[in-house]
Amino acid sequence: MGTKMTPNYAVSFIANLEKKKMLAGYLLHPLHFHRCIDDIFVIWPHGLTSLHSFVSICNAFHPFTKFTSDFF
Repeated sequence: MGTKMTPNYAVSFIANLEKKKMLAGYLLHPLHFHRCIDDIFVIWPHGLTSLHSFVSICNAFHPFTKFTSDFF
């Protein structure tokens, strides 16, 4: 993964992306949002259609980030 600091930079980058764009820039917000390195756990109470829209919008913020979703 490169240098020892690479995971710290990655976590800082995603945290900044979350605060300034993903969560602040969308009208609907998750009930619960928890990230652990490269996994995010979300409780989304607004329906499946708006969740797909939220993931698509998150993928548009930066060309090198890719969010996927699994539903259960």
